[in-house]
Amino acid sequence: MRTLGSNGWWPMRKPIRFAGYSIGYKRGVDRRWHVSVRIAPDEYLRLKSYLVGLAAHRSVENIIVEFQRVPFDPYAPIRRQLLNILRAVNRARKEAGFEPVPFTALRLRRRIVKPFKAEEREHVVSVRAA
Repeated sequence: MRTLGSNGWWPMRKPIRFAGYSIGYKRGVDRRWHVSVRIAPDEYLRLKSYLVGLAAHRSVENIIVEFQRVPFDPYAPIRRQLLNILRAVNRARKEAGFEPVPFTALRLRRRIVKPFKAEEREHVVSVRAA
């Protein structure tokens, strides 16, 4: 994404924020530019404080349910953010004398969405034929 500056065009430095995500770009180890999708900083801090606040007051099962309700797709940077939150939750639970929440509470694999399924194509073909 580019934006107009006072002396011409240059790359935009601030990430785009949409639906709680922060979408930016950075140079990878291969020296090419790559998209970076993360939880927006304010949303991340809100989520972290909420879950750490529950850590010493809820059962493991209830906290697992809360982690399952997290509405973000687990892109690689988001997985790291979620693992950091889980570590903070388990640190608070350990201080309170509770058992830790297992990492299996996190959804670490993205759901593959197929926008054009075979049934939909058949439906379109049958509607056009009618």
